[in-house]
Formats: sequence, structure tokens, C-alpha cells
Amino acid sequence: VWITNNAPLVEARLDPIVNPGTCSGHVHSVYGATSFSKDVSVEDITDPGDWRDPVGKEQQTTSNVIPNLSMYWVPSMYVLNPLDNLYYIMPSYLRVYYRISYRNGERDQIK
Repeated sequence: VWITNNAPLVEARLDPIVNPGTCSGHVHSVYGATSFSKDVSVEDITDPGDWRDPVGKEQQTTSNVIPNLSMYWVPSMYVLNPLDNLYYIMPSYLRVYYRISYRNGERDQIK
């Protein structure tokens, strides 16, 4: 198992998978690759790129693991402030756990 910590990138009404090219029905908290946009495609999301070379990628991700250019987005959570009766987005960070699993017990065949 290995873990990445991701700072927030943006809070936006975007979901390029469900609502490509337009606004989403609700706000998402976005983490990871800075190339996230309303126009990002499934091909962009699944392209591994050259993950072995971290050089120059420091500004391309909010992950603490620099070659990690994965994109993550989840519905934003709002909290009600009882003092002013207004809703605010709850600040958050994302921790992702990766687990290596092997096919048929062979260690050279990682899924």
C-alpha cells in the first residue's frame, strides 16, 4: 500500500465525465492534476503519461507524490454557520490509498 496526500485545486461546478464541456448540477472539490477542466476527456484522464520522470511536474499536481498526475473530484460538502445562517464549503484535503494486487499470484503481473 502507498498513500498520496492531495491539496485542493479548485471548487467548481464541473464534472467532465457526467457533464462534459458544461456546468455540473452541483459543486465539486477537485484535487490532483492541474490540467482538470470542463473539457478534459476520458482519454486525458486515463493517459498515464511518463509517470517515471518527476522533472518539471511540480506545478502540474496538488499531490505530494510529484509524478502522480491523477485527477480526483468529489461533491463538495457545505456546512451551515449558525452565526450568520450562511452555508460555506468545508475545507478539505484528499488522501488516496493505492494497493498493488497481482494476477494469479504472479508478482510481475500487476493489475
